Amino acid sequence: MGKLRTWRRLHSGDIIAEVKPVEGIGTWEASAWLVAEPSKVERAPRSFSMLTEAQSVADALATTAFGHQCTTTCGTWLARAR
Repeated sequence: MGKLRTWRRLHSGDIIAEVKPVEGIGTWEASAWLVAEPSKVERAPRSFSMLTEAQSVADALATTAFGHQCTTTCGTWLARAR
């Protein structure tokens, strides 16, 4: 079995969208927060079975919670081992 991976995407240099696995369940949790205020986390109200769906929701959280609009300054989704 491979290592669980957390996925992150930087939006406009100051917002992080994150998708991480829920251990033992096989679903994904989506969230977003400001780099300057990592304690202010916006979380999706449910988990997702598909990674791409969770990533879309995390991007939407960055947009709705922090008034963000994606431009060319937004990064790509990058994985890191947990």
